[in-house]
Amino acid sequence: MEEEKNVEKVEMDGKEVGIEKVELKLPGDNEPWIFTKSKKLRFKQCTLRVYFDHEGQQEVYSGIKVIERLSGKYSHPSIYKDGRSQVTEMFKKYADFVNKHPNGLTLKDFLTFLNSKSFKCLIETKDVENPEKKENTRKNFVKEFKTIKNSGN
Repeated sequence: MEEEKNVEKVEMDGKEVGIEKVELKLPGDNEPWIFTKSKKLRFKQCTLRVYFDHEGQQEVYSGIKVIERLSGKYSHPSIYKDGRSQVTEMFKKYADFVNKHPNGLTLKDFLTFLNSKSFKCLIETKDVENPEKKENTRKNFVKEFKTIKNSGN
């Protein structure tokens, strides 16, 4: 993991790149629970790290959560499909690409697709606020999933 932090961030705006792999990191037991806006449930954030095949680039996207169970443990990871989180926006683009309604797809389907290397991504770089540092940063997002063109060989 140390060498991953040494890769200089590159804005990939307008580039077509592949995804090498994705990793979903579940929250640790010591992570604090956060109340939902309704205060009825508590959740913890998961981390979705996407490794692109361009110059060692990677991004972390927010929006996957686990919900607290009565046992004190947490649920399987989930996303709010009608939401506007970074992961939800990418999930909707995936649904468009496979020509299905988001409600007919699962998070597992999405993660399997992201790890399949069966597509390319058109990247769009945007300004986002980093909540930990309280400052804006530039982040690479998937603007569109694209079919890999056959080279004809």
